[in-house]
Amino acid sequence: IYGTSPWQVIHDGPPDRHRSPAEIRFTAKGNALYAICLGWPEREVVVKALGKQRLTDRTITAVKMLGSQDEVHWQQNNDGLALSVPTLQPCQHAFVYRIELSDKTP
Repeated sequence: IYGTSPWQVIHDGPPDRHRSPAEIRFTAKGNALYAICLGWPEREVVVKALGKQRLTDRTITAVKMLGSQDEVHWQQNNDGLALSVPTLQPCQHAFVYRIELSDKTP
């Protein structure tokens, strides 16, 4: 994704040579964090790196999948961020969730 930088976590999930949907890479730009699934997730995606226990200084405000018009339903708990999967694949290779973050206010 043009103009992005590495995020504090490089990947989430088990390393897999077959581009598993459970393997996620991260990059960021401004207040947007991009979670890149290396395979098409057939069911809900859980991003452990974005659980409330690990993401303590930021709040998630919105989530969408790039290239898809479907609404992404999401829920964050202590163990991770659960993301719904759109009905249709927006592309053929990597699938990207754009996650909007804001700083937590005291």
